[in-house]
Amino acid sequence: MLMLEMVLFAMIQWGVLTAMIARAKHRDIAAWFGIGAALPVFGLIAAILVDAKPRPARTTQKQARAPHATTPLAA
Repeated sequence: MLMLEMVLFAMIQWGVLTAMIARAKHRDIAAWFGIGAALPVFGLIAAILVDAKPRPARTTQKQARAPHATTPLAA
């Protein structure tokens, strides 16, 4: 039973480490946790080598509410 607990603990550690790297690169955390837990060394190397996703552009609340209409002064 002790061996099984050690293996599960190691899998969780590798999964968390891989998920942390994936989070920093804006990737899916759950998927990378699974890859890191199932294939520890390969998952870690893949997470390091994968390109970061670009962040989506943030819009402010004012931009989201205001429609793009012409004002009387602009006409």
